[in-house]
Amino acid sequence: MTQRGGADVVSPITIKRILCPIDFSEYSRQAINRAVALAGEYSGTITALHVVTQAVPPRPPDLPVLYPPIVFTPDDLEQFRKHTRQFVEEQNDGAPIDVIVAV
Repeated sequence: MTQRGGADVVSPITIKRILCPIDFSEYSRQAINRAVALAGEYSGTITALHVVTQAVPPRPPDLPVLYPPIVFTPDDLEQFRKHTRQFVEEQNDGAPIDVIVAV
C-alpha cells in the first residue's frame, strides 16, 4: 500500500530497488529526481551507477602504440564515487542511496 494524494492506494507492483545510471547530464539529473520520487512512493532504495570508460588513444592499426591507455588508481575511483555521491545527494530528499562506480 502506498500513499498518493493523502489516500492509501493498493499498488499491483512493488518497487524495492531502483538502478539509476548517472553521467552528470541534465538527463541523469532528471532520472535521479524520478528515482527519488519512486523510492519515496514505494519505500525503495536507489543504486546510482556511474561507469567510467578507459580512454585508449586512436591509432592506425599498422603503427605501434604511442601512448599507453589511461589507468585509474584507487584514489581516482574514490574521487569518482565522491562526485557521484555529491551529484545524487543534491537531488535526494532522504531516500537510501548506494553509489557504484565501475570501470
